[in-house]
Amino acid sequence: MKRWCLCAVLVAVCMLVGIASAIGGGGGENTTAHPVTPTAAAPSYPVQIPSVAPGAAPMVKRPCPDDWQRISDDALMYSFCVPPDWWLMDPQTRQPRVGAVLHWEHAAIFSPDALPFPADESADELLRDSNANIIYMQLIPLRADMTQNICELEPADMAGALPSTRCEYRYDYLPQSDWAQTAPEGEWGGLLVVVPLSAASPEPGVEGSAFPTPEGGYSYGLGILFNGRNEALAHYHDLIYQILGTLDGQP
Repeated sequence: MKRWCLCAVLVAVCMLVGIASAIGGGGGENTTAHPVTPTAAAPSYPVQIPSVAPGAAPMVKRPCPDDWQRISDDALMYSFCVPPDWWLMDPQTRQPRVGAVLHWEHAAIFSPDALPFPADESADELLRDSNANIIYMQLIPLRADMTQNICELEPADMAGALPSTRCEYRYDYLPQSDWAQTAPEGEWGGLLVVVPLSAASPEPGVEGSAFPTPEGGYSYGLGILFNGRNEALAHYHDLIYQILGTLDGQP
């Protein structure tokens, strides 16, 4: 049963990152759903942050496609572009955010079909109840010592300028609930992509220096989640991969 977890060895609490939860905060209380205690032990998979060749020079930042907006994180050292009308949520107002510079925070982005965002619903409830082509995109800071129980990541093609690992999953919502459980034939689905980041300092609240990494590995990565009804994922399939194609390892 899912509420998907990315669990840090250095932190005793599993911060939940299901369809509307976050690691490290930033999602806003009203966008998060409640955790579910699994009825059976869920498989645990490593985060699988891809490696970058030692000394590899960063690629020159490419311009966004015409009319797209660049979103940058100046602490985690990455940026990407989103199409016109896709919007970054302000966690306080739950409306489109003014300004697109992040600072070590979780980001929640929606396709235009999610507007107007209901004041009294979570993102899970919106995805569950609406038949619109809504895509909920999350960007979540990761560490190499975390595990996740969403799906088993495998090496994949480049995501923009960065190597990636990826996996896909399906799920259903429990009756009269915004809680969900994995289901091979579920009506909803998602894509998890992990890319490496060059950020070298520990995140706020973690004492000490960055921990050792596996040989050739990176301490920090970025988890990118796309969730929606299967019809919405099919509708936006090409656009989702175009968004992934804009990822850069610099703000």
